[in-house]
Amino acid sequence: MTKSHLTTALKEQLAHAISGKVLFDEPLSGYTTIRVGGPADILAFPRSVEETQRLLSLADEAHIPVFVFGWGSNL
Repeated sequence: MTKSHLTTALKEQLAHAISGKVLFDEPLSGYTTIRVGGPADILAFPRSVEETQRLLSLADEAHIPVFVFGWGSNL
């Protein structure tokens, strides 16, 4: 996905979909155990199964590829 697809409206929709944090262009190095990783177009922290489902549904509708990871220790 190119960043041009992340319109202001889409960013607002994603940010309001959950009560957890939603970050854009966030370096992943702060989230992996060996401190490596480039920027994620979108990094979201849903707090429940329902919020996760909502995010996945929005991503699907917007054709945003999804990669789910935990603590980033074995990527």
